Amino acid sequence: MQDVIAGVLFSALLLAILLTVLNDSTDKWMVSSPISPIVVTLIAVSMMYLYPSPAKPTSTKSDTAMIVFGTCGALVGSWARLYLQGEILDSQKDSMKIIPMLVKFVFGVAVLIPLRAMLKSLVYAIVPWLLGVSNPNKTKAVCEMPHRFFTYLMIGITAVGLVPLLFPYMEMLLEKLM
Repeated sequence: MQDVIAGVLFSALLLAILLTVLNDSTDKWMVSSPISPIVVTLIAVSMMYLYPSPAKPTSTKSDTAMIVFGTCGALVGSWARLYLQGEILDSQKDSMKIIPMLVKFVFGVAVLIPLRAMLKSLVYAIVPWLLGVSNPNKTKAVCEMPHRFFTYLMIGITAVGLVPLLFPYMEMLLEKLM
């Protein structure tokens, strides 16, 4: 429990310092630099490489990887959306319309759930083949980090970058239906 409290306090202190110093400049660099997706992805992979592996098997490393790579995917998705659309979407304009919000939410979930299942199956089929692992008992250990990387990176990119690009078409469809 003391470790958790110390970690929360250290994180709060670090965030208070970094957010006040780097907030605007980091945001501007993230959405305007052509190399920011590469840098963000390399930082995420480096963080997981340097993350200590626990002595006894737990799910902490894979849970952390899911969060880190999902965040990385969201950052890369924001960058991609800006470059594909030319501007950041204004989510406030539809904040009072409950039906369009629910339709967008359901559509996003309907895209992300099959995407996650498809990518997980794809990674678990391709990675053992690429690495030459034929023992089914070792497949989970070999595929865990690549699965977290590819699956949650793509979920973040899709949720933040690609699905919102389809919302204007959904709004046109909703207007025709209503």
